Amino acid sequence: MLFKIFKPKGCLKLGDIYKTKPQLAREIISELKAWGFQFKLVLADSLYGESSSVIDTLEALSLDFIVAIRSNHSVLVAPGERVRYNRWKAYQQ
Repeated sequence: MLFKIFKPKGCLKLGDIYKTKPQLAREIISELKAWGFQFKLVLADSLYGESSSVIDTLEALSLDFIVAIRSNHSVLVAPGERVRYNRWKAYQQ
């Protein structure tokens, strides 16, 4: 079992190193991949979906992912790609 504990800056003790939730997520994903864990799909909320370092990690590890972004944020798309606005529907595996 792999987990990491997030400690807010105000709760750190002497010698603790502050890490953001996205930093911890990147570490967990990278460690699992290094152990040979097979990802089918990574799902993440907007905290991680808006983190370029998390997205970069997912892409570097060639993982499929679906991430959320807040409605008042935008995303740059590559030339030739198109943006689609679909109605929300439940994800089915």
